[in-house]
Amino acid sequence: MIRAHVPPAFGRASTRALVAAATCGLVLAAQAARASGPERLPNGVELWMLPGPADGLVSVAVQLEGGLAAEASGTPGQAAALAALLTRGPSAGLATGELEHRAESAGLDLDIALGWRAVTLFVSGPEESLDTALWLALDRLRPPGGTEHAGEALAGALFLGAERSRRTAVGRFGAPEDMLVAALQGEERANSAFASRLLAGRLAPDTLESLAEDARSGAAVRVLIAAPEALIEDAARLARRDLGALARRPPPSPVTFEPAERPRVQPVAPLELPNPTDTATRLLLAWDLRGVAFALHLRPAARDAAMLTLRAWLDHAGSTPHERLTDDQASARDLHAALSDDPLPVLIAEIAVRGADVRDARSVLMSELERLGSSPPREAEVRGAADAAATELRQRFSFAPERARLADTLTQTGRVVDQAPGEWLESLLAALARIDAGDLAAYASWTFHPERLAEARVSPVGEGAAGPEVDADVLGTYLRIMVDLRCPPPGQTIDVVELLKLKYGMEARSYVLLTRAIAQRPSMMRQLTADAELRCEELTKLRSLMSRERALELHEAVSCGPARLPDGARRERELAAIFSRFGIDASWFGPLVGMLREDVAAARTMDAVEARCAPVQTP
Repeated sequence: MIRAHVPPAFGRASTRALVAAATCGLVLAAQAARASGPERLPNGVELWMLPGPADGLVSVAVQLEGGLAAEASGTPGQAAALAALLTRGPSAGLATGELEHRAESAGLDLDIALGWRAVTLFVSGPEESLDTALWLALDRLRPPGGTEHAGEALAGALFLGAERSRRTAVGRFGAPEDMLVAALQGEERANSAFASRLLAGRLAPDTLESLAEDARSGAAVRVLIAAPEALIEDAARLARRDLGALARRPPPSPVTFEPAERPRVQPVAPLELPNPTDTATRLLLAWDLRGVAFALHLRPAARDAAMLTLRAWLDHAGSTPHERLTDDQASARDLHAALSDDPLPVLIAEIAVRGADVRDARSVLMSELERLGSSPPREAEVRGAADAAATELRQRFSFAPERARLADTLTQTGRVVDQAPGEWLESLLAALARIDAGDLAAYASWTFHPERLAEARVSPVGEGAAGPEVDADVLGTYLRIMVDLRCPPPGQTIDVVELLKLKYGMEARSYVLLTRAIAQRPSMMRQLTADAELRCEELTKLRSLMSRERALELHEAVSCGPARLPDGARRERELAAIFSRFGIDASWFGPLVGMLREDVAAARTMDAVEARCAPVQTP
């Protein structure tokens, strides 16, 4: 899933920010010009070198063919089994479970990604550990030389992975986003990471180990190395040495994700899914983007620019759909947008709805999106969205671990085959600089077609269900409600129903069900009550220190003053002067802001101030 942070200064980038971004872009473009496409070693391995600025970090990614797509070809659970083997299994140089210990000792982070076409292991850390990171990552390609059995260890890793992902799973296939993508593909089952772990976990340890080893030994390999430019040549030399003795087959030619397909003839029926946490109703709308670029005769860079700009515009709090959905009279609490291109390009909009009825929220969003073709957004909004997407891409390329992750996606989706990822970035930045409101409107008019749409409604559990799941997040929300009810701001009366709807997106019925579930555990309820009393005492002290109005003045003075300066002596001097003028110690500022954030009306005022006095983006 691709998500990009959109800076608060949407459409109003400062001169300093633009100069810094342009400088960063020139540096990356120069590095891209010196970089090349993949080096294809005699044994079939593709080696990609990803130079970048000197950020002090390196990242080595080992990409093995055999992702979630293999689940549908008669090997259920293969992707999860391979992932468990890469992180916990033995190899020629390491015993079972030793990889994690070695990485931790060297200050390296391990991560695993179960993609549609491949499973990728990332080893990232300080540049001083480059030799160790390379050795640990490439050792994963060597089968164990002895007879060590690792089936039990792999089963344990799968159990932990499935448990961690269970909270986001809905139904038997995994998260609702996975189900929507599968529905757009016309498939009966979703090949999600959660489902793969669940299926692999049902195998006997010996069978699991055999499946994982078969997948590792037969997989095509890509190795991607992100490092500061000064270390690239040493990294390439070490990688060639360690990879040279391996016998691997070359990666297959990637299949691009933009076939010339017409929209679906039959719309996908809406999915009704349960929300096990019972804290909000979620509406998810997903549009299949296949064929849009073909219909508009867009080149790959222009296609990606349109996708990223549309997502950034829809996701930002200043966009028209977001404002209409989340204003005081609307039924939605929040709107987020994301892009997924694994295995096909999909734009997903997710709305958190205040009430149980989502029809109003859906109607508002659909009407705003469908009229984009005839009524384009303002040029300032489009320019801000494109600039935000460009800034996020530059930031990812300047940070070695993120550069490796992005290159992993680019190679799997066929965006880069013989060109360097940096060259793809250079062409995409140029396309983002050219896109305008007319381009975005044309892309949107083909995107928001009803026959491209799949949707899911994730609703709180009903009265007849077993009750909400009480986890740490739910307990945290319930504690905040208790504090709101026990110690409201001075001079304010609390309407419980309005409080639950406006601040927490919760119906009164859901609050009652949650209270019942917690009340069945007396010790938990006693602890929550004690914590609420303690927080009320803290709030009383803060309110005696400074009134709500005075605290809002302090927040505005900081937001519109020192917060807009880069870190440094001047920023510290101006902060000290403001705290002195308001007569407080600097340590009280954070708690006072937290107090204001818990007040719905004050939080609204703070948001308006922060939109008006957005922080300046610095290098």
